[in-house]
Amino acid sequence: MKVVCFIATLSGGGAERQLLLLASLLKSRGYEISIATFGDVPDHYSIPDGINRVHIARDRSRVRKIAAICRYFLSVKTDAVICFGQRESSLALIPLLFRRKIKAIAGERNLTTTKRSMYERLLSFGLYRRANWIVPNSYSQNRYLSNRYPYLGSKIKTIINYTDIEKLLPDFSISNGDNIQIGIFSRFVPQKNCLNFIKCLDKVKKAIGEGVQIHWYGDSRQKGQEDYVKQVFSLVDNLNLGDIFVIHPPVKNVAEVMKSFDAICLPSLSEGFSNAISEAICLGKPMLASDVSDNSLLIHHSENGYLFNPHDIDDISHKIISFCQLPLKNRQIMGHKSREIAEKLFNKENFINSYLNILSN
Repeated sequence: MKVVCFIATLSGGGAERQLLLLASLLKSRGYEISIATFGDVPDHYSIPDGINRVHIARDRSRVRKIAAICRYFLSVKTDAVICFGQRESSLALIPLLFRRKIKAIAGERNLTTTKRSMYERLLSFGLYRRANWIVPNSYSQNRYLSNRYPYLGSKIKTIINYTDIEKLLPDFSISNGDNIQIGIFSRFVPQKNCLNFIKCLDKVKKAIGEGVQIHWYGDSRQKGQEDYVKQVFSLVDNLNLGDIFVIHPPVKNVAEVMKSFDAICLPSLSEGFSNAISEAICLGKPMLASDVSDNSLLIHHSENGYLFNPHDIDDISHKIISFCQLPLKNRQIMGHKSREIAEKLFNKENFINSYLNILSN
């Protein structure tokens, strides 16, 4: 069976990592896989052997890209298309209206928390009727779609992200408390709540001095986010936080870098199903994260970390300070609990079989 996996780019994001993992697992089951993108960002990840890489309309105008995407899906020889994201589903489902024999799987990779995007309005207007399956990666988005668009009914099937617990073995080593190291792996965009988080660090620094250091790994050069990134850097300077807040470029070996930290943090305003949290708990790391979406499935408050209100600077700072002031033994217990949660949640066979079922059903 031939399958096209469709996503905007293969930049360094969690959705991109999940798509590559899915493509590899499908390839291992005998499927013929192509990965098609239309963005102009260079690939951050390597393509597994045996998978066909397709660049659609590279370095073209928006209008020419849309035309090229339509031509591609009107002519590509495939049995199924798996889209990762509302924009990708919108672009692919229009030409697939004319190719009913191709199975169309529309993936939802985020959580709708504010007004609907242009792409969601387009999908809900009628395009989702063309999809054979709609696959959110979080139960929160499933509830949103089911409540808002009840006519979609049984088309909606949640498949949470998979994280390889056999590959990501735990590392329970943590500092003795003199200088706790906390890692964040996320883009510098408003959704990730960068400004609120930096403001909270002013309170953290005043409370515990240099007893903690935050390292944020993320892409600060995304198109359209230049002004926001300037605000981030300016706020760090204005609050004199350079000694406890360190900005790094994104890394490919996220899990390997995570091992060096005492805890992992994710202060997002919204999430789908977080790959960063998933990988961190597999590695046995305590967590500090927003109480949004499905994060509470991965983080059990006060057991393997703390959940906080991402809109409340005082709450964020309080949870960071509370973690840093925990005795070493308590932080070690949190790390072991993270691994226990990961082992219960992630099962490779369940993940791939969920996709095999909808591809064959």
